[in-house]
Amino acid sequence: MWCFRPECGTPQHLGVAGRYWRALRGIIPGRKGGHAVDDTELFAKLLRIAPPWRVTRVSVDVAAERVEVWVEEIPGAKFPCAVCRAPAPVYDHTPAQAWRHLDTCECQTYVHARLPRTACRVDGVKQVRAPWAEARSEYTRPFETRIIDTCQECDVTGVRRLLRTGWAATWASWSGRWPAG
Repeated sequence: MWCFRPECGTPQHLGVAGRYWRALRGIIPGRKGGHAVDDTELFAKLLRIAPPWRVTRVSVDVAAERVEVWVEEIPGAKFPCAVCRAPAPVYDHTPAQAWRHLDTCECQTYVHARLPRTACRVDGVKQVRAPWAEARSEYTRPFETRIIDTCQECDVTGVRRLLRTGWAATWASWSGRWPAG
């Protein structure tokens, strides 16, 4: 697995996906006006991650065509209570979860996080919702939008093939957006 953190260095033989990755990061030799962008900064912008959240780590496995992005809250952050919206401190965290995101340079991209739970003085312990996904979804909002848009162009089997998703989750994403009847 390749890690593109500055302290790890950049591998020499990356293949097609790796060349795309280097271009995306702005480190193509001879590129005018380009500058290296830290991978965590890049994915924070691509995923629209904003305080009190931050991207802490990104890893790329070119052979497996997979990008893993880890997100967590800024230490000491307070979140609004899910019920009364009053700021509340973090109580603990859920087990780690992963959400499929839009592909990055033909690599499946996954966002990982342990969602905080807040300790509200009025409403007790409540889970914070991930701002990048709907509750109980295994996909980010942009990926669910891609599923829905693709379902409007072809059947669920075609969507699964094109987006490399499971049938049940694809159907749930599509059918959950349309009223019954």
